[in-house]
Amino acid sequence: MAVLADHSTDGQPVKEYDDLLDFRSPKPHARFHDYLFRRAGLWNAIWGVIRASELKKTPLHGGYSASDQVLLGELLLRGKVHEVSDRLFFRRYHPEQSWRMNPSRKANALWFDTSNTRRIILPTKWKLFLEYLLAIRRARLSLCEQAWCYLYMMRWGFGRLVLKPLGLKLKWPQST
Repeated sequence: MAVLADHSTDGQPVKEYDDLLDFRSPKPHARFHDYLFRRAGLWNAIWGVIRASELKKTPLHGGYSASDQVLLGELLLRGKVHEVSDRLFFRRYHPEQSWRMNPSRKANALWFDTSNTRRIILPTKWKLFLEYLLAIRRARLSLCEQAWCYLYMMRWGFGRLVLKPLGLKLKWPQST
């Protein structure tokens, strides 16, 4: 749970926000499904407490926009994620936030990693799609769990990379 504040309100709380980040299923594919298809608007989870032993098994925060989403996705493939119900995070909006100061895809990529100067910068959703696939491969899941996760990624990718740009939406069955 987070408390949101806007710079224009002199730091006074604007509203409470639930990150919907409680993933306790014993099945990695079920946690991954619920994470990918939750109704998320903001991403505050990177400010949580993470077990260092598990964090060391990941490539950490990547040099691209929204890499915290992939990091969290990989962590929940490795184990359960518990959301504390108390309000422990105060998110402040201000004009100097990275995404406000670097609104273009290229500027944002350079803010994350200055070596992105000569690289082709994929649209964020395409980059996330590729990085989630790599996270599944790194997570050392059983073949069955991997298959479910790759299936969910195909659904996620089809929905966000194909259907959404066309203004279409499909109703999918719930996770197993």
